Parts: sequence; structure tokens; C-alpha cells
Amino acid sequence: MPSPSSSQSAGRGSRLLARILDSLIGGIPAMVLLISSLAPAMTAVQTAERTGVPLEGFPPMAAGTFLALVLWLIVFTVIQLTYLTTRGQTLGKMMCKVKIVMLADGMNGGFVPNVLLRTIVNGLIGMVPFYGIVDIFFIFREDRRCIHDLIAGTVVVKA
Repeated sequence: MPSPSSSQSAGRGSRLLARILDSLIGGIPAMVLLISSLAPAMTAVQTAERTGVPLEGFPPMAAGTFLALVLWLIVFTVIQLTYLTTRGQTLGKMMCKVKIVMLADGMNGGFVPNVLLRTIVNGLIGMVPFYGIVDIFFIFREDRRCIHDLIAGTVVVKA
């Protein structure tokens, strides 16, 4: 397959929307579970302070909900990484009908470019102050490729 043309590149808006959708899909259940695990814990702490009875351990309901939170984060991450590896898409990218392909041949790159380079290496570089902002602004280049696309040799196209 030939390399993708600029007319096949995904729009900035669809890429942003895909990222927002991924954050909502993973984040809303995580926040609900986090709040649900913190509420009983806070109640137990307040009760212990009010009554003077020492708090012994983590409240069982809070512990169970916290475990559900951890499991949700693991399941969501595995789903996202599996789709990135096999399809070049996250759930948000699927909903927005865009995908990641290799710039050289237009094919799905698989684990190394899509997960290792774009997600993990870019995430580590993201610890450098202001890197994330600079990476985002690269989308305004003519080819719409951010730094993480340049690192991985990828481009996001219409699916």
C-alpha cells in the first residue's frame, strides 16, 4: 500500500474529539469508582474522629470499590492497547473513524510504533516540562503530525 496522502490525513478536530472520547470512556467510570471508594473511607474516618474509637483497617465496601477501580483501569488499558496494536485505533478513534498508520506504507504498525513509541516513549518524554504543549502544537503543521507521530513514523488518517 502506498504512503497516505495529505487528503487522507485525519482532521485536527476528529483527532481531538477521539482523545476526548478516550478520556471520557476511561475516566468517567474511574471517577465514579474512585468517589465510591473514598466516600465510605471518609465516613469511617469521620466516625472514628467523632467517637474516639480508632479506625481499624480500610472499610470493606471502600476496599471492594477500590479494587473495582484498579480492575477497571487494567481492563480499559488492555482494551486500548490491544486495539492500538491490532487496529491502530483506540475506542475514541474508532468512534471518530480515524486510525494510526505507518507513514511509509499506510499499514498498521502494530505494537512498537503505536504503543511503545507513540504511547510509552512519548509519555516518558512528556515528563519534560512543556513538552506536552509543544507536542500538541505540532498538529498545526501542514502534515498534521505531532511529535509522537514523528517519533513513531506514523500518521493519523481517516478510517
